[in-house]
Amino acid sequence: MGWLHMMRLKAPVLVAIALLAGACGLSPSSSSSNSAALMSFSVDSTDLGMQAFVAANEGMFAKHNINPVIRVFTYGVDGVDAMLTGQVNAGFACDFASLIRAGTGHIKILATTATGVGPFSKLIVRSGINAGSDLSGKTLGTALGTATQFTWLKYLQSVGVAQSSVHFVNFSSAFEMVAAMKAGRIDGAFLWGPAIAQGLQIPGTKVLIGDDKIPGAATICLMVVDSQFLSQHRDTVNRAVAALVDASNFIKSNQDQAAQDLATGIGAKKQDALDYYSSNAFPMELTKEQVQHLSDVAAFQLQNGILKQPLDINSVVDAGPLRAAAPSNVTV
Repeated sequence: MGWLHMMRLKAPVLVAIALLAGACGLSPSSSSSNSAALMSFSVDSTDLGMQAFVAANEGMFAKHNINPVIRVFTYGVDGVDAMLTGQVNAGFACDFASLIRAGTGHIKILATTATGVGPFSKLIVRSGINAGSDLSGKTLGTALGTATQFTWLKYLQSVGVAQSSVHFVNFSSAFEMVAAMKAGRIDGAFLWGPAIAQGLQIPGTKVLIGDDKIPGAATICLMVVDSQFLSQHRDTVNRAVAALVDASNFIKSNQDQAAQDLATGIGAKKQDALDYYSSNAFPMELTKEQVQHLSDVAAFQLQNGILKQPLDINSVVDAGPLRAAAPSNVTV
């Protein structure tokens, strides 16, 4: 489908690491080098940080005189919230959560950083649920205000099940959903990564659908930056984006090493990092189709009361840094 199907929850759990520097949210003038500007990034504990870790470990940030600090949060949306509170300068998160927060005026979208090539999450259900219509009256695991909620709403819409006919329970991680399903507290949940296998170990569970088969449920993941930081340090941002473009190009032909960089950064198994390639690609691009997709997601959010006011996507997107680094990657 060419879009990324990913779930990023709204949990405050944080795993903090720093690469090449020891603090976050600092200005470029705080760099330990006369030539390298300090810039801090938030990533999540799955694959949103692929380009950032590759750029740090393979020398792309150093090449472009960026001294990176990378903080690993459980989910991308937490990193966006950290950016809004001044803890980091930029972050990586999916569209649904980013657009909810874009109305603050403090977020600029610079690039699409992950798109899907297959299912990222799968709907795992308990025995007795054989079709989407069977979900009416059931208790389901989700994460409100995130892409997980978007996936659920689109799926229920596609099978003609009213949101009011199901009971959603909010969770902070996929593994918590597995535990709740094992305990009989919920009847189904969209799971991803190693949690899928764990969910399927519960007697009677099965995969009902992959998120790539749900009409209109696709999401893309983005690089976002604090708008004030961009205004004050555009040259630094331009160089950081150039480094991430180099990293994206490296990933295409060096998947094994890139997976190792990611696994080391997030404390995962290398095989888990390699598995992400079966569902995701990692470009640095910004296309007309992607901007239209963002507009469609924002319209859906407004229609469902998630956004309270219309959001002008063109006012949120800034293609300047990516156009400066890789003009052929921009079609807006």
